[in-house]
Amino acid sequence: MKAAFEAVIQACNEIDMVAAKEGTSNFVMPHVKQAFINLAEAYLMEAKWCSEKYVPSYEEYKNNGVVSSFGPLQITSFLGPGNLATEEVFDWISTNPKIIEAVSLIGRLMDDVATHEDINEEHLNNPYDIPKSLLDYVVNWARVSEVVYENLQDRFTNGESLKHYIVVLCAKFDGDMDILCLFMD
Repeated sequence: MKAAFEAVIQACNEIDMVAAKEGTSNFVMPHVKQAFINLAEAYLMEAKWCSEKYVPSYEEYKNNGVVSSFGPLQITSFLGPGNLATEEVFDWISTNPKIIEAVSLIGRLMDDVATHEDINEEHLNNPYDIPKSLLDYVVNWARVSEVVYENLQDRFTNGESLKHYIVVLCAKFDGDMDILCLFMD
C-alpha cells in the first residue's frame, strides 16, 4: 500500500506541475484528487465484498465497477494538461455523464472477461453441482461474445462478418448443423 500511495502522490505532483504551467492547477487538481479518492473507495468496496464473501447484485457490481475500472481517473488525468483542460470540462466529467459511465463499464467488463479467472474458477470447481455440459454452454456464451465483439467490431449487427465462423462450424460438425448451414449458402 505504501508503494501504491507514493506512486499516487508522485502522479498528482507531476500533474500539478504541468497544470500549474498551463494555469489550470486550481481546478484540475481537486478533480484529480477526487478521482483517486473515488477509485480507492471502489477498490475498498471490492475488497470488503471479497473478505465477506459477499456476491453483489449486478447493479451494485456495475455501479462500483464504473469507478474501479479506472476509466474516470484516466480521463481526468489525461485531460489535466493541455488545451482541453477547462473548468467546464472538469465540471462535466465530475457529473459522471453517460458516455463516461458507458466507456468505464465496457472497460470493467472487458477486463473481467479478459481475466477469465472468475469464470474458470466456477467452471472448474462447480460449487453448484451443475452438469458440466450446462456449464460448458454458459462459458461458451462468453467465448461467443468475445468473437462477436473482438477488435472493436460489432459482428452481431454486421452478421455478414460472422459468415466465416459459421462456415467453419458447419464444416467441423459435418451435417449436424444442416439447418443453420442452409442459411449460409
